[in-house]
Amino acid sequence: MLAAAVEATGVRPRIGCGAMFKTLLVPLDGSAEAAVALPPARTLATALGAAVALFAVAAPKPPPFEREAVERTEAYLAGIAREMGRDDLPVEIAVVQGDPADCIVREAAARHADLIVMATHGRGGLRRAVLGSDSYEQPRARRRRAAAPG
Repeated sequence: MLAAAVEATGVRPRIGCGAMFKTLLVPLDGSAEAAVALPPARTLATALGAAVALFAVAAPKPPPFEREAVERTEAYLAGIAREMGRDDLPVEIAVVQGDPADCIVREAAARHADLIVMATHGRGGLRRAVLGSDSYEQPRARRRRAAAPG
């Protein structure tokens, strides 16, 4: 199973590091591109005996619609958590509002996440400069292990 995790993610853990990775943070935004991180996260969590924290940043909305956005995002994460729970993985969910890159860093620190498993949108060069990339900003903001399939 560990070999599958290494193949899926390219991350090569050191021998005996299963206890090193107790919590995996998986930031999601509801897109198919972000969901690419779910299979490697599941494989790693299963192989390493780690808990999974599914995390999303809800888009800021005016007050009457804010709760609806958070509830919709929580329902999305809860569905994924139920599916991952079928593999007997301990899964938690969290939804916050704010700048995605900052929120990812804060959530990783608050949960003492050992590994952040997230996909990129494949932006490079000029597209990254114009549109930005949370997966690019997050590791720069705080040194933490990160696996970014995609």
